Amino acid sequence: MNEEYNLLKEDIEAIWTEAVFNSRNDLIRGYWEIGERIRQFRKGEVTSLLQDLALDIGKSERMLWYAVSLFDMFPKYRRIEELPEGKNLSMNKLITKYLTDGKKEEKPEPEYRCPQCHYRGFKSEFKL
Repeated sequence: MNEEYNLLKEDIEAIWTEAVFNSRNDLIRGYWEIGERIRQFRKGEVTSLLQDLALDIGKSERMLWYAVSLFDMFPKYRRIEELPEGKNLSMNKLITKYLTDGKKEEKPEPEYRCPQCHYRGFKSEFKL
């Protein structure tokens, strides 16, 4: 039974590993194909197109940007092995390491209300 159990365990681990790889590959392929379609539709500036698409399809404009960026960076992509890091690549790693400059997006400063004069503005405007 111990040998049978070990075979079962190895079989399940192999299936799991392949499933994870396939899902990562399918997600990256999907983003690439979306970027390809957008570039086929419009070669140049896509800002307003992505804004409209994001609203109409109920998806994030940022994710559409990543799709276009992925296609722009790897226009001849056909297999995940052709991308940096190959099978070890995930969409998250692709975005954070290759499609962005690595800087965190700055969040707008929260509005501040002065307790003395009740002026509304940004805290950085006040000398506290």
